[in-house]
Amino acid sequence: MVERRRNATLAARQTKTATSTQGDIVKRIAIVLVTILACASGVAAAHSGGTDRQGCHVDHSTGIRHCH
Repeated sequence: MVERRRNATLAARQTKTATSTQGDIVKRIAIVLVTILACASGVAAAHSGGTDRQGCHVDHSTGIRHCH
């Protein structure tokens, strides 16, 4: 009877450890993905420059000056 309890307790501990390890892996993957997406969105929204002191430039395809 004591051996059964000991085995059940050991199995419960192993299951809890495996579950928390999987949770840590999921958290790390989520952090990496969020970081990558944050960096990629900054690159996609970047402007090539060429603005004047007011932050304006001429769109050469339309000839219209606009500010950011």
